[in-house]
Amino acid sequence: MKIHEIAMDGESQITLPLFRPRIQDHAEDRARLLWFLANRGWRTASDIKSVLGYDDRYTRKLASECEGKIIGSQDGYRLTMDATPEDMNEWRGRQQSQIEQMQKRIIMTEKAWHSRQNHLAS
Repeated sequence: MKIHEIAMDGESQITLPLFRPRIQDHAEDRARLLWFLANRGWRTASDIKSVLGYDDRYTRKLASECEGKIIGSQDGYRLTMDATPEDMNEWRGRQQSQIEQMQKRIIMTEKAWHSRQNHLAS
């Protein structure tokens, strides 16, 4: 991260970049995350942030881009190849629950929208 000093009205002001530069290909960061998780069991998001510097959102993004090689839970992140059958069953159940919740939300939103359309038509 670069820090810049800018003179404004005779005073110095330190400005920090607000956003991390966008990188189109996250391959290097994905490789680092995979390396960090290898043979280490569950690692929390705070572990990942303290070692690799990736915030929670970015870690989730990288994990989702790793072609199924990483599973995530409330316990943290783990390589799929190191997961136990119990880990996989728990992960699969949470994913299925999220799918069902999203499907319910779609249905309720569609109902609300159609209700509005019917109201406008009358």
